[in-house]
Amino acid sequence: MTMETLTGWGRSTFSQAHVVRPDTVEQVAQTVARAPAVLGRGLGRAYGDAAQCAGGLVISTDRLQDCSEPAEVMDVAAGVSIHDLLLRSVPAGYFVPVTPGTRYVSMGGAIASDIQGKNHHADGALSAHTESMDLVLADGQRVTVTPESDPDLFWSTAGGMGLTGMITGARIRMRPIETSRLRVDTSRAEDLDDLIAAMYEADSTHRYSVAWVDTLARGKKLGRSVLTVGDFASADELPVKQRSSPLAYDPASPLTAPKVVPELALNRWSVAAFNEMWFRKAPKRRVDELQTIATFFHPLDGVNDWNYIYGKRGFLQYQVIVPDGHEDVLRRLLEQFADSRSPVFLAVLKRFGPE
Repeated sequence: MTMETLTGWGRSTFSQAHVVRPDTVEQVAQTVARAPAVLGRGLGRAYGDAAQCAGGLVISTDRLQDCSEPAEVMDVAAGVSIHDLLLRSVPAGYFVPVTPGTRYVSMGGAIASDIQGKNHHADGALSAHTESMDLVLADGQRVTVTPESDPDLFWSTAGGMGLTGMITGARIRMRPIETSRLRVDTSRAEDLDDLIAAMYEADSTHRYSVAWVDTLARGKKLGRSVLTVGDFASADELPVKQRSSPLAYDPASPLTAPKVVPELALNRWSVAAFNEMWFRKAPKRRVDELQTIATFFHPLDGVNDWNYIYGKRGFLQYQVIVPDGHEDVLRRLLEQFADSRSPVFLAVLKRFGPE
């Protein structure tokens, strides 16, 4: 056990806690049973302070790495990252049912956060594909819970941020794939109405969709965006040269951000210039471009340590869910961002399903 300074990926809040790294689930159970205040921690990719437990005890899952052979249903320990899972599963023809914008999250943290991705409108969140969870309860008791055996505990744990117990493993339904490439369509939306109409239309034609939104655009350009939609390509849709290795997977991150960035590097003017460049760089419409899994799903991993770009103060992320038929809320949000000239450095819009 060591005393460590911990922070989230946003690097906005730092605190100290005792950190223990168990090698087995039994050691996790023993630790939980003895500790008055305890919280689990995976790879620390939560943006805020979700996995810090200031002054208490933090159980790191980084040594819980058991993982079954690639199959349509896989057993994974809490410490296994989506990155490591994909290295095993993609060459065998399986993809995770849901992934966020980074693959460097632990499966335990993914379940505790009930992560959502670009396919929520079609497939829901990760909990919809979780057959069972292995938990250590507050008294150290080890249980396996399913939606049928204990629905209250199961659904409270999915998205429960570790407050119902320590997640030590899970059984996940994977998605069969023929290739590691996606057919991707990219298009510009000139304003918010244009974007919303295009996203509604994409619900029925594409499994994955996401829009980058320019939050500094005003007037007739309010809500201008770049919409990206895609689906996994079939083997016969690959170029001839790629058909001999349709499931090749090599998600390299070639760049690394500097650890020291001037505080004024990101400001209203630099963000406005970037947004203008990004919007004009996007094609008015491009269809059936083949992209890799890393390019399409995990753009946040293209630059290592990108969170340092935000400087010493770090950053926060806010997520807002707006029901269908209340798109005026989105308009008011964008108007407030634009009028205040607040430099929101990254804003995306996704469609959610009924879950």
